[in-house]
Amino acid sequence: MVAVHKATGKAHNKKLRRRRDGLSTKCFEYGELDGAEQALFIRYPKRGEFYAHVSRRGLPWLQDVPVMMSHAKARVEYPEDLRARVEDARRKIQEHDCTPDTVSAPGSKNPPTAAAPAISIIFVMKSCDHTGWLGICARSGRSALAQSDRPATTVDGLPSPDSQRPSLFVLVGNAEKSIALQAVFGTKKARRCVVKQRHSEIHLRLDPARTFTNRPVLLASCAMRQRPAGWISAKRDRCHRETRHVFRQRVSAGGGTIDELLLYLVFPLADVFCFFSDDLGGFRPIARRLALWLDQSRSPAPPKTALPSVLIVTSKLSPGAEAKERAKRAFLCMLKAETAVSPFEQLSAIDVVACRVVGV
Repeated sequence: MVAVHKATGKAHNKKLRRRRDGLSTKCFEYGELDGAEQALFIRYPKRGEFYAHVSRRGLPWLQDVPVMMSHAKARVEYPEDLRARVEDARRKIQEHDCTPDTVSAPGSKNPPTAAAPAISIIFVMKSCDHTGWLGICARSGRSALAQSDRPATTVDGLPSPDSQRPSLFVLVGNAEKSIALQAVFGTKKARRCVVKQRHSEIHLRLDPARTFTNRPVLLASCAMRQRPAGWISAKRDRCHRETRHVFRQRVSAGGGTIDELLLYLVFPLADVFCFFSDDLGGFRPIARRLALWLDQSRSPAPPKTALPSVLIVTSKLSPGAEAKERAKRAFLCMLKAETAVSPFEQLSAIDVVACRVVGV
């Protein structure tokens, strides 16, 4: 499997940008092939073209291999079509006297390098910028669950999806949660996602710092506002796959919708639930929400061997282990007053963390 990592597009495509008279690229992927070959995959969204720029053992060549591919197509959705395009790219490379086993730079007087493992061209393409995973939509008085292919495409885009084992962290909050996402993903991208995210939808992102580890982290985020908010648009986006499941009963746009999504669809998959106390009104609302989950999700045999843990983030707590322990005991007392169910039947741990989030 090719280790592919996304780059900013400034250093690697400087020569290519000059050659194309200032034509800039929106995104590209760069990967090392077996430690000897390198490939640069560049996408031009406006022209709908996809290029492969290949070099071998430090001998770069700027002969691009054009591959026509719509930006809406992803590797996982069109495997047969993608395979044909890969073979077409191989043929175009061979037409330029650049075989998979012997490669020399165009115009170079040096002989071709010794035979090496064949180049395996793999196109990894970001299908779109949407991060929505689950949501409630409505049209003509009927409500439905909107489910995208975001988890599958995110995991499939990992360097080694067959061997890596992602963890799912769920972030629940509003402003403090948004600032935390902003620190992870950068100012502009996080703010754009925060503006688009509504009360009735859950977004899924990949932590870029853990992409190449054995345990990548998927971050699911949702907003918990006190006032009801509108559902997501019923209009489908054409850049990714989405499934609609119509509800038999009428669903209100009140505050219970997001809790039901988290409880029945996300809770069985999550490893960590992170509640931002300052966003949710303190410990008491979190205890009530968690008690409701515990009462409704009781089962004699949990679906997972590893139970999720709960992390409560608050800025209204002095640093120190003693203060954290007192806060934890206070929260457990609130939770005990809300439900008779032991939290550790469904949870592995409950911890309180003091963290003062500073806006960017």
